Amino acid sequence: MKVQLVNLNGKNDSNFVVEEVNKFSSPKSFDMFDINIIDLRSEYIYRTNESLEDYINISYLHDFLTINEMIANSKKAKFIFIYPKNINFLTLYTFGQHKISKPIKDITSYVSKLFSILNKELDYKFSFERTDTKLSDTINIPADFYFPERDDFETLLRSIDSNKVTCCKKDNLFLTTLDILTDEELQFFLEKVGLKASSNAVAPDWMNKVMLFDDAEQLKKIEENEAQIKSCQDSIAVSKGKLSENSRFKSILYTSGDELVDVVKDIFSKIFDVDFSEFKDKKKEDFTFTFKNKIFIGEIKGVNQNIKTTNLAQLDLHFTNFIEERGDDLDENNIHKLLVMNHQKDKDLKSRILVDQQQINMAKNKYESLIIETVELLEMYDKFTREEMTQEECFDLICQNGILKVKNPHIKRD
Repeated sequence: MKVQLVNLNGKNDSNFVVEEVNKFSSPKSFDMFDINIIDLRSEYIYRTNESLEDYINISYLHDFLTINEMIANSKKAKFIFIYPKNINFLTLYTFGQHKISKPIKDITSYVSKLFSILNKELDYKFSFERTDTKLSDTINIPADFYFPERDDFETLLRSIDSNKVTCCKKDNLFLTTLDILTDEELQFFLEKVGLKASSNAVAPDWMNKVMLFDDAEQLKKIEENEAQIKSCQDSIAVSKGKLSENSRFKSILYTSGDELVDVVKDIFSKIFDVDFSEFKDKKKEDFTFTFKNKIFIGEIKGVNQNIKTTNLAQLDLHFTNFIEERGDDLDENNIHKLLVMNHQKDKDLKSRILVDQQQINMAKNKYESLIIETVELLEMYDKFTREEMTQEECFDLICQNGILKVKNPHIKRD
């Protein structure tokens, strides 16, 4: 709905939501708009510069005549005339000042004649009485005047309690004495007088069965698209779940303690089909498992520094206690010691210093154990899930001594 506001100064002081605001002297074609609001509330309209008492020859008389002609030539537009409050009409202008100042309530017949210059139907004498008119549960609009009822005008709004007519219409002309000051008030007014569909109107259920135009085609498209959206949402949910699982495995690059231990054990479990449910943490080694008659004993740590000899020594102590607890029937050559380390965990991968060659040599020659950096464990598990490495190849990697290195890693660290 396109609305033009036409007033004395061409300013939108009330911040009405309209397409155009123009002066009395230069309105746009009325048929360019659905509604044209002619605002007659400026006090500067009601002044004459004649040296006699005169209520017709205002300075904007020729503008009123132009508007009259434009309304007469309009084919489809509707017009709202907003009447003034009970302001003073100044006349009898001599020696640079107005000698007479009369409130409009005392000269309504003259002002009606003045308004009839805009359109003959406005020669409708209005009366003084201050009232309020209810537009909504929270909005009451004041008015200083009302329209005596006439058969040729349809009553649209009445005041509270006093039941006076504050808005009426004839054909495409709407007259109101309501002092509308905000856009919210304007929108409620337009709804009340039938110029705008009510935002509160709710279509009844039976309307869903009234099928016209291309309703069936559009409903089918909606159904098909909603099914596609549902399928996409399901796929997204699966992907988010997989990403969450991936993030859990990648957490071994920054975690420590039980959180790190649980995920590392889970990775070994998935690669080697190991069940750790029977393993009891006795605050010694972090895990043991058997695969192809080989026993693996492991220590898992997350630290901020690089790998130290004490880490290797701790693993070796776990190994010694493990042997002592199980007797002499164990073949030590079938036992492999794994030191899984998330070292320098507070740094990004590119900033981490390589494991010192001295520690690698000690792991290989003195302690006969294998250092597994968590980033290398991830690389191995990644290749295993992609089927780029077999279970047998992973087994061979963890049966060596020194440090585990996966060929052609996916993670770039340089």
